[in-house]
Amino acid sequence: MRISPNETSIHSEDIMRINITAIAIATALFGQSAYAAPQVSASSVVNNLQFSLIDIDLTDGVLPSFSYLSGSSSATASANSPMFSDYSSSTARNTALPYMSKVAATADGQAQGVASVFANGVSASGYAIGAQSSFSATSNAINSSGNGRILLTPNSILKITGNLSTFASASTDNPGYYYYYNSGSAYASANISLNYSYYSNGTSTSSSSNASSTSQAYPYSYYYPQGRTSSDNKAFTMFFVNTSNTAQTAYLNINANVSGNMVSSVPEGETWALALAGLAVAGTVVRRRTQATQRRA
Repeated sequence: MRISPNETSIHSEDIMRINITAIAIATALFGQSAYAAPQVSASSVVNNLQFSLIDIDLTDGVLPSFSYLSGSSSATASANSPMFSDYSSSTARNTALPYMSKVAATADGQAQGVASVFANGVSASGYAIGAQSSFSATSNAINSSGNGRILLTPNSILKITGNLSTFASASTDNPGYYYYYNSGSAYASANISLNYSYYSNGTSTSSSSNASSTSQAYPYSYYYPQGRTSSDNKAFTMFFVNTSNTAQTAYLNINANVSGNMVSSVPEGETWALALAGLAVAGTVVRRRTQATQRRA
C-alpha cells in the first residue's frame, strides 16, 4: 500500500495537533492540581467551666459540697490519608476535672486529629487536605455515655457555667475547576448536659438541661462556590437544685467532637494529566512510524 504525499502531510499535521493539544492540557492539569488544595478543618471547645455552690438552708448545719461518684474522661483522635492511617486514645476511669490528657493522630501531613481534656474543659480539632483524607477527634470529661454522676449535699444548689465554641471551614483554592471532582464536609459539635430526678417528702423533682453548639461546612455548594466557614459561640448556665434533706445525684456529660473528610468523586487532575501525556506519547510514536513508511515508499 502506497501513501500519497498529501495524505501523509495531512495525517502528520493532525497527529502533531493532537500532540500539542494533549501536552498543553496535561500541563494545565498538573498546574491546576498543584494550585488547588481543597481543605476542611474543624474545632470544638467546651471551656471556662466553673462550679459554684449556694446554701439554701443556713440553719441545717450542712456546708454545701459536691463530689464525683463515677464516670470517666477520655480523648480519641484519628487521621487518614490515601497511604497512611493513625489513631491515638487515652481514657481514665472514675476521674473528675481537673484531669489532663491530650492525644494526636497525624497522617502524612494531609490529615490530623487532636483531642484534649484540660483543667476546665475539653476540646477537639482537626484538618484534612486533598482527596481521600479525613480526620476525627472526640473528648469527654467527667463521664462517658451518660454515666458520670455528681453527688450534691442536702438543701444546696450547684451552679455550672461555661462557654461553648465550634468552628468548621471548607475551601478550595480554585472553584472554577477543582470543586467539580472534590466533595466532603467538616463538622464540629460541643455539648454539655445535666439531668437529675429525685423523690423527697412526697414530691418528685426532675430537670434536664442541655447546651450545644454545632458548625458544619462543605468545600463547594451552589451558594458558596469557594466553600464556606461556619462558627458558633455561646455561654451557658445550669443548675442542680437539691431541696431535699438528703444528698441527691445528677448525671453530667461534657463532650467535644469534630470530623471531616475530602472525597474525590472522579479521577484526580494528576490522573487525567498522565492519561493525556500518554496520548501525546502515542501520537508521537504513530507520527514517527508514518514518516518512516513515507521514506520507505
